[in-house]
Amino acid sequence: MTEAAEGWGDGLPFRDAEVLSILAAARAEAASEIPRRQMALRACLQKIDGRTRRVLILRYVQERSAAEIATRMKTSGDGIRRQLFRIRAALATCIEAGLGNTGIAPAADAASADTPAALSDRYLDGGLPPEDEKRLAAWLREDAAHARAFVRLAILHDQLRATLREEVSGGVPLEAAAAGRGARGGRLRRVALVAGMLIPASIAALLLARRNAGLAVPPAMLAAATDACWSDPGADRILRGGGLPPGRIRLPSGVAEFRLGAGASAAVLGPAEFEIPGPRRFVLRRGRLLVRNRSKDARVVVETPGVTLAGLEADLAVAAGPGLHVFAASLRGAIVATVDDEPTFVDAGGAVRVGDDRRPIPVPPRLDDFAPLLALPPADVDPAVNRLLDPGFEYGLDPDGEAPRPGGPAWRGTPGHVDLAAGAGVNGSAAARVRARGSNAWPQIAQAIGIGPLHGRTVIASIRALQPADDPLRGVQCAVLRVVFRDAAGGEIGGAERRFLWEDDPVGRFLPARLAARAPEKATAIHVQAMLNAGGLGTGTVLFDDARLAWPPPPPR
Repeated sequence: MTEAAEGWGDGLPFRDAEVLSILAAARAEAASEIPRRQMALRACLQKIDGRTRRVLILRYVQERSAAEIATRMKTSGDGIRRQLFRIRAALATCIEAGLGNTGIAPAADAASADTPAALSDRYLDGGLPPEDEKRLAAWLREDAAHARAFVRLAILHDQLRATLREEVSGGVPLEAAAAGRGARGGRLRRVALVAGMLIPASIAALLLARRNAGLAVPPAMLAAATDACWSDPGADRILRGGGLPPGRIRLPSGVAEFRLGAGASAAVLGPAEFEIPGPRRFVLRRGRLLVRNRSKDARVVVETPGVTLAGLEADLAVAAGPGLHVFAASLRGAIVATVDDEPTFVDAGGAVRVGDDRRPIPVPPRLDDFAPLLALPPADVDPAVNRLLDPGFEYGLDPDGEAPRPGGPAWRGTPGHVDLAAGAGVNGSAAARVRARGSNAWPQIAQAIGIGPLHGRTVIASIRALQPADDPLRGVQCAVLRVVFRDAAGGEIGGAERRFLWEDDPVGRFLPARLAARAPEKATAIHVQAMLNAGGLGTGTVLFDDARLAWPPPPPR
């Protein structure tokens, strides 16, 4: 399901088919003018002053609220809202004049808060209360001229966002409907601009049912961890359960990777302190961070002490230290570093450093300190060197709940949650089936094997998992591949995990997961675990097959 469709589920009065049809018709009528409007807007933007451009960049590029802009500009939130209205009204008048549309009246003054134009502008900016939304919907139903004006204003909002982001990113083409920070108006605007789009009632019902079921997904979820140690003892359980600890998160050591919005990811190397207040916003207090924006809708903004970094379809490495000492490098695509509201552009392959003087200085993009975050995914394990017994579950599964141990049955599982699915494997073999059934923990299958001296050598594990169409995953549920190193006393002394197969992944198809972990000095056993993050839900199933584990031979003497 697209983000636009999900946003439309929050549409309140605009969910009725009549308003949708009116907006779709107005959008189709205006479609031929969109390229000309884009050119006219570019010309109009050349006429604005520096302060006005700064306000627009803060609103449309950095996605700041009026209150946040007011703090930076040392004025009031109401003043910024009125200024934004006047700016958009002036740009709209300039565009219509450039197109020769002299018969279209200019937008109403900001003081006329009860006019359709004023309500439309506030609605599209995400700041309209529900009672005013209903009045606006009534106006749109009653007069097609209001609907046409609404669509023209919606096009302006979208083209402002796209044009300014393109300028800031150094000319990288950006999608006109690039996602914002979740304001209701921003999501609805993208839907209103899709000609003829009418969301079926079944989708709206599904969205409502999911909300009522309490399947809220946090702004970020843990995707992988290697030897991650958290300062807060409860953080590990919250993160492994699919949640996100509130406030500042401290990672004294290890690596943690988070799944953000629109396919973006953020990997942190400890020691680090950070917050993730939104699916496209990462606050790094100290530590090293690698952000990958893998889709056109992904635009993660990284905030550090005194420096804000952003880029669309860009990968960036960021380091923040005590005080105002920030290093940022672009690995792919252009990024912009903003200090005291002044942007500095960083081309792909470039880097800047900001110190006590608050001046971004170009520096060589040395990334040695980011090596653990830049490591390539491990190669798949050759079945011929697989150290696991019965990787295809041909010889059964012992769901007795006893913890796996060296010398025991090959696979054991969580009682009441695991069984074998005959013929459901990758090549028609058996597969291990793990069901949620309301568990608040991680029902799993596991195998333990004894090992020789592996200190310092890299262990590679992989497995495939499938969510069936008749019982798919929901909310925070996901499959987890985990490798745990244990010492002679059975204590856990290290490990790694990879989360994969989420709700939005295809059903009925096996997807692979691989991870690599370095064996600690005192490790005497490896436990390989394939788990389901059940999330306390009564439904949700994962099938596992083709499990593998290997490590390279010792180096020649």
